[in-house]
Amino acid sequence: MKILENAIRKEIQQQLLASCFLLFTGLIMGILGLGRSVFFFILGLGVSGISLALIVKSIRQQNIEQNTIFRALHDHPESLVWVYAIVTERMPFGLKFWQYGLLYFHTLDGKHHTISVPVAKLKLLSKYLNRLLPSATFGYSLEKEELYRDSPLHLLRNGGELLH
Repeated sequence: MKILENAIRKEIQQQLLASCFLLFTGLIMGILGLGRSVFFFILGLGVSGISLALIVKSIRQQNIEQNTIFRALHDHPESLVWVYAIVTERMPFGLKFWQYGLLYFHTLDGKHHTISVPVAKLKLLSKYLNRLLPSATFGYSLEKEELYRDSPLHLLRNGGELLH
């Protein structure tokens, strides 16, 4: 669970950093447009306002226990019906620069959530989640995607077998 908590914390920090950069950009646009262009001044104010709202949202999310996935895992694990990971590699000119993993959580209500997880930790986290979510289906396939689109209930498991 610590791996998941760290991944959630990292995402919140990245959102906060991006929001601060956006605020800085909006303020610069507003200041530069102040005496020159009403359009850039208004655009800068708008960007600054949006970024302030995003900063407030990120600060409120600092409490990991309030995170949607964290709450679902602790309070309603049966609401998570499908979990899978996708690894993306950046290889310009055939040189591997970096890779990252995204862990997808699909719920009974048809929503999905993603968390970026270090690739080296994905296998360990998947094993842990398999034990924690015995009724969820793991792994991606087109068939599972079609079943989920038809009804998330189709991906509930009972004793390792799909119910539907």
